[in-house]
Amino acid sequence: MKLNSFVESVFKKYKLKGDNFFLGGFSLGGSGAIQYAENALKIGSTFKKPSGVFAIDPPLDWERFYEKMLDTTRKLHPATKEENQYMIKRINETFKTNPKVNPKFFWTISPFSKTDSSSSKLKPIINLPIRIYNEPDINWYIDNRFADYNDINAFDSAAMINRLKILGSNKAELIITTGKGYRKFEKKRHPHSWSIADGKELVDWMNKNKNGL
Repeated sequence: MKLNSFVESVFKKYKLKGDNFFLGGFSLGGSGAIQYAENALKIGSTFKKPSGVFAIDPPLDWERFYEKMLDTTRKLHPATKEENQYMIKRINETFKTNPKVNPKFFWTISPFSKTDSSSSKLKPIINLPIRIYNEPDINWYIDNRFADYNDINAFDSAAMINRLKILGSNKAELIITTGKGYRKFEKKRHPHSWSIADGKELVDWMNKNKNGL
């Protein structure tokens, strides 16, 4: 896993000691952070174990994501259509299969799969501090992307955090924001943005959970 190599290189470059670190990211970066934590906390893993993980509006369930992208029953915004075509191509070329043909394979590569009743990917992180940020401004998505709740990442984020709590987690948090999503360099409103996470509050959460599991 490339992210593991990156983590190792950062520890080596800055001569860091111990495993007390947090991992997080935005969108696909957040998905990768969660996947890293799931792999790191498996029994027998040699990955460095994070003290906690966070994700900002990440796509999580690749099976559902793929099926959504194939939906031809609704009007698509040009930006969404272009993104869907790109992602479908990447999935097919990278994995040589797709969730319709082999859904169980995608359970193993998705941070969360709602159809995996065993919750196999979540069990290693039940006791890990984890938080996911979403800004489900549905009216913005309707007006600007012709999208409904089924099309936004918050759908899977809520399902994942709910499943973790059902499994017994008391450290899984879903942070829902309102009116914080802005692309600052582009000077425009967009709920799928880094800005939905309050930096100071996030650092406070890290300090509170720095002892990890």
